[in-house]
Amino acid sequence: MSVSTYFNKITRKIYNDESFKELPPLCKWLYTVLVENESRFADKEGWFFRSDDDLAMDAGVSDKTLKKYKKILRENGLVETSIMHFTDKDTNKKSKKKVTAYRIKDT
Repeated sequence: MSVSTYFNKITRKIYNDESFKELPPLCKWLYTVLVENESRFADKEGWFFRSDDDLAMDAGVSDKTLKKYKKILRENGLVETSIMHFTDKDTNKKSKKKVTAYRIKDT
C-alpha cells in the first residue's frame, strides 16, 4: 500500500527559544496553522491571504482568540501581516471586503 505524506517545517524556536517559551499553546497552534496555509497558498514572496473567518475556522478558534494571538505572533516577530483588498481586473476597483495577507518571518 502506498501512503502519501506531507510535512511542514516549523521552527523549533517557538518551543525551545527562551523568548518564545511563554507563548500560549493556542498561539503556537495558530502559528502552526499559518505555516500550513503558507505551504498551501503562498506566492513567490511568501505572502498568502486568509479572511479572519477562514483562518479562525482553520484553527478552530473564535474570532476574538484569533485576533489576540495574531497580535502576539506579530509582536514576537513570527508573522508579518498586511490588510489587502481584491482588485477587479475589468474595472480596477478594490473590493469592499478586506482580507489579511500573511508572511511567516524567518526567525
